[in-house]
Amino acid sequence: MLDKEKKFNFLMSGKKSFCDAVLFGAAFSAGWTPCLGPFLGSALMLAGNRATMAEGIFDLFVFSMGIGIPYVLAAVFFTSIKGVFQWLKKHGRQIKIVSGAVLAVSGLLMMFDLFGLWSGLFW
Repeated sequence: MLDKEKKFNFLMSGKKSFCDAVLFGAAFSAGWTPCLGPFLGSALMLAGNRATMAEGIFDLFVFSMGIGIPYVLAAVFFTSIKGVFQWLKKHGRQIKIVSGAVLAVSGLLMMFDLFGLWSGLFW
């Protein structure tokens, strides 16, 4: 029921302008706000609590690179990693099921205050 997708088909003809790119970027960033907001807030708090401004700038630089580099690499190597995207698309249902199960188990472990034991296995 919630796993539905709606798309608008806009037929854009003619030359694209700078304003089109700005509007697209604004719409894209508005869509990312709920996903990125908590992480950006945490990074800003961490950077704000550093002893020097240079340390805070470095923290934000690392945060920005962590978000941007995967997209740049995907764009540069798009033709050579098409197979990866096709595999992900083919196995999307199984990936969703496994991810949902991991999320549910993590939530239960947190609820019963056992998450520290589980996460300790990986550190």
